Order: sequence, then C-alpha cells, then structure tokens
Amino acid sequence: MKKKISLVLPLLLSVVLISCSSVPQPSEAQIKSDLIGHQLVSSGLEIFPLWTFKTLSEFEQFDIHSKQIQGDILEYKVRMKLRYLGTNEYYITDVIITYKRTNTRWELISIIATSWERGRD
Repeated sequence: MKKKISLVLPLLLSVVLISCSSVPQPSEAQIKSDLIGHQLVSSGLEIFPLWTFKTLSEFEQFDIHSKQIQGDILEYKVRMKLRYLGTNEYYITDVIITYKRTNTRWELISIIATSWERGRD
C-alpha cells in the first residue's frame, strides 16, 4: 500500500502544480471589457483605425467562432455587431483578437478587422 501511495503521490502533486500555474483564458465578458479603450484597426497594406471601443453597450452581437493557442499566443476569431450609441448606424466586423500570456494573465495585444461592413436600421 505504501508503495502505491509513493508512486501516485508525485503524480498527483505534479497535476496540482500544473493546474495552479495555468492562467485561465479570457471569457467573452473579459474580452469585451479588455477591448474598452482600444482601437480596432484595418488589415492589409494600409493600416488605419476603424473603431475605438468606448463602452460595453456598443456591442450588440459578439460571437466567438474559433480560438487557437500557439505557445504564449492566444488568437480569437470573432464576429461583432457594433452600434454607434444613439444612432441607427451599425457595423458588422470579423476580427482577430490576439492575447499574449504573461506569468499571471492574458494581455490583449491587438484587434485587427478582417472584414468591415456598414449598415443602417
């Protein structure tokens, strides 16, 4: 019995340590919150700002289509419907939101639009 415990205990400890050291990935609510104050920029040869996120109420739709992790980089592909407050004007945009993992959290590093479409109600 002691031999089984001595074999299982190191394995359990390593699982606990790995679980404790991992940084939880941002939730949808956290991503939206992280975007406030940042600019969405265009992709392509000429990069220019398309939108500055000011408040959570600008998000009418936020659908995460995929996420991919490579090392310390986490990339979300998201479709958003954004609305200028107090107007009937909105934008549908597909974006790539990129985070970099630090020791304690995921840090937002870029928001790039891959498509951008204007609409009115």
